[in-house]
Amino acid sequence: MPYFARMGERVASAAGPEPGETVLDVACGKGSTLVPAARSVADTGRVAAIDIVPAMVEAARMAAREAGLGNVTVQVMDGEALEFADHTFDVTGHHRDHPRSADTRRRPNCQTHPIVRAGAPYRAA
Repeated sequence: MPYFARMGERVASAAGPEPGETVLDVACGKGSTLVPAARSVADTGRVAAIDIVPAMVEAARMAAREAGLGNVTVQVMDGEALEFADHTFDVTGHHRDHPRSADTRRRPNCQTHPIVRAGAPYRAA
């Protein structure tokens, strides 16, 4: 798992979440990005992580618990059918190797999806 931990750190670093921000981690897998992102936003921010695979969601929840993070929610959700209110997130992103990341019509970015606050960046790494 060292590869995924390093990659998660890179993705979180590239997204650049800051204390107090609200982050959406799409296709969170086992939580390799959500843990460093949650640390970056600190106690004043939060990270919502989603994955379509229930076993991945449970693994991500476990990773957050093991890291002692209380600013994380993880749930089963399809990244192409997001169920969040408009203007909920400051930062959203996922690994570039996600199967749909090349299709900008399908990825949740600030220009095409209302869940991200106006002017918020779409960041992937």
